Amino acid sequence: MMDKTSNGLLKSLKITNQDNEFLKRHIKELSDGNLALYIDLLMEEKQLAKPLVIKNSGMNQIYGFQILNGKKMPTRDKLIALAVGMELTLNETQHLLTFAGFSPLYPKSKRDDIIMFGLKKSLPVCEINSLLTSRMFPAL
Repeated sequence: MMDKTSNGLLKSLKITNQDNEFLKRHIKELSDGNLALYIDLLMEEKQLAKPLVIKNSGMNQIYGFQILNGKKMPTRDKLIALAVGMELTLNETQHLLTFAGFSPLYPKSKRDDIIMFGLKKSLPVCEINSLLTSRMFPAL
């Protein structure tokens, strides 16, 4: 069972003092584990509009809105695509994946390593997908 206290949430996300300012500001809202709210707060913090995030993520508009409105639970790949669409840093993406209950990107996985490279270089989804498919991996 997930620990819903502030300390439990920070511990479960493996947050360091350097990169938990966002979570510290929003810990009460996020303690219920609501992924849609977490994404909404990230977009608010970065002053991003939902249509732009969905467009930048390269996903179907209807499906993207269903995820952002909490009606659908995304796959790990769709969540990564949303992270790219929001221009999240690698650390922010790792926290998002962990918050959603997915495994973080793992550098020893060749596919995850390509995705991490794309995040670090702020590449758009289409370029990350091109790198993935050129190495015979499924696209996001």
